[in-house]
Amino acid sequence: MILFLRWVVGIASAAALAGFVLVLTVGKGLALTYRSGAGVANLVRDVMTVGVPVLLVAMLASVFLPHARTFLCVIAVFVAAAMAGCLTILPTNPGEGSLYLGFFGLWGIYFGLTMWGRGL
Repeated sequence: MILFLRWVVGIASAAALAGFVLVLTVGKGLALTYRSGAGVANLVRDVMTVGVPVLLVAMLASVFLPHARTFLCVIAVFVAAAMAGCLTILPTNPGEGSLYLGFFGLWGIYFGLTMWGRGL
């Protein structure tokens, strides 16, 4: 089960990272049309634009370093913060917020099974 989650999280992290790079390079001109007008949501979105790709790289690295417990715990703190950020954008952009919450939740399951499960 954990090996399956490692593959799913690893492939999803790589695909999401590639998607982020594509959106940032191709869709940069659409940034003004994506703005919701709410100040807090825009701040969270700006932080997520920079933070999510970095977090995705860290999550991808965690799949290849499952025995580095400190590294996993640090990433878990950032994933929890990202999930809190997703909750703030959920009212204005439910699709984007739900996608992030689902993906981060999947990594949370992987984290829980790696830390407290039967191990790898």
